[in-house]
Amino acid sequence: MYMILRKLACVRRTSWRLVACAAATLMMIPGAIVRAQSSANTAIARAQALAESGDTTAARTLVDSVLADTDPEMSTYFDALYWRGALAQSFDEGRKNFLRLVVEYPFSPLVGEALYRLAAGEVIAGDRRSAQRHLERLLRDHAGSPSGPRGAFELAKMLMTDGDVRAACAALDSALAYEPAGNIETRNQIAYSQRPCERLSNDPVEPPPSSVRSGRSGGSAAPPTAQPTPARRWSVQVAALDGKSDAAALAARLKVDGYDSRVFGSQAPYRVRIGRFATRVEATAIVAKLKAGNQVAIVVEAERP
Repeated sequence: MYMILRKLACVRRTSWRLVACAAATLMMIPGAIVRAQSSANTAIARAQALAESGDTTAARTLVDSVLADTDPEMSTYFDALYWRGALAQSFDEGRKNFLRLVVEYPFSPLVGEALYRLAAGEVIAGDRRSAQRHLERLLRDHAGSPSGPRGAFELAKMLMTDGDVRAACAALDSALAYEPAGNIETRNQIAYSQRPCERLSNDPVEPPPSSVRSGRSGGSAAPPTAQPTPARRWSVQVAALDGKSDAAALAARLKVDGYDSRVFGSQAPYRVRIGRFATRVEATAIVAKLKAGNQVAIVVEAERP
C-alpha cells in the first residue's frame, strides 16, 4: 500500500496540482500511517520546545529519532530535516541538512526559511556569492513565504553594495509587496532603501542617431553616432518551473485571466512572466493585484526582446 503512496508523491508539480495530489493521497493513507504522522508531529513540537528552553542536545536527539523512524515521504520527515539543520552544532552540518531539504523536497513550506538560513550562514562563512545565490532562489521561488520579504531585503542590500541598483530595486519592490502591513518599522526601512530607485522609474529612449552626411566639397563623412540604448522594461514573474509544459499551462491560464503572459527561457527553470512595463510602478501594481488573488509574483527587469 505504501509503495502506492510513494508513486503518488507530488514532486516537480505546480502548486495547484500539488494540492489536488495531496488531497487524493490523503484519502488513501491507512490509520497506522496517520497515527505515525501524529506521533512524529508531537515529537517535533517537543523538540522545538526543548530548543526554546535551551536544551538543544535533547532537541537534536529527539529530531534524530524522528528522522530514523519516519518514512522519507511523510511531511514530518521534511520538518525534522529542517530542524536537524537548525539545531546543528556547526554550519557545515546545518548546510548539509538544509541543502537536502531544498533539493529533495522543494515544495516543503520550510524551504524558504532553509534558504534564508543557508544565506545567513554563507555570509558568516565568508562566501558572499553562495549567499547571494540562495537569496536569489528564495526570491525567485518562495517570495510569498514568511522568509521571502527578509530574503528580498537582504538580497537588495547586497546588490546595492555591488552597484547593481536596477536589480536591487526590483528586489526591494518584492520585499515591500510581501512584507506584512503590520510590520511598519520594517516596511519603513524598505521604503527608505528605495530612494535610489526613484530615478529609475522612467528611462526615456535615447533619440535615434542623426543621418550621416557626405561633404560635397571633398569633406569626409560625419562619424557615425552611437546606437540608442533601448529603454529598460519591467516584468512581473509569476513562477519559475522545471517543466516547460507546466509553465506553458500556467501562462495560458494567466492569458485567460487577461494578463499578457509568456514563458521565458530555453531550459529549466522556465520563467512565466507578465508584460513589459515602462515603469516599476506599473509592474508593482500587477504584483499587488495578483497577491490579492493569492498568486505569488515578483518584479524583475524584463529580458530584451
